[in-house]
Amino acid sequence: MELKENEVYICKDGKIKQVEKPKHGFGKTTVHWQNGKPVRVETNFTEEIN
Repeated sequence: MELKENEVYICKDGKIKQVEKPKHGFGKTTVHWQNGKPVRVETNFTEEIN
């Protein structure tokens, strides 16, 4: 885990997983929880039209 980079990490059952950034543009990441544990990560992105 590199703490000098802008990243998001999920810790589940003692394991750390890096969440992928949006491929381009601006993005939003939503973590879905079930029974107190993260079960899914949803990443959406938008692009600015010039």
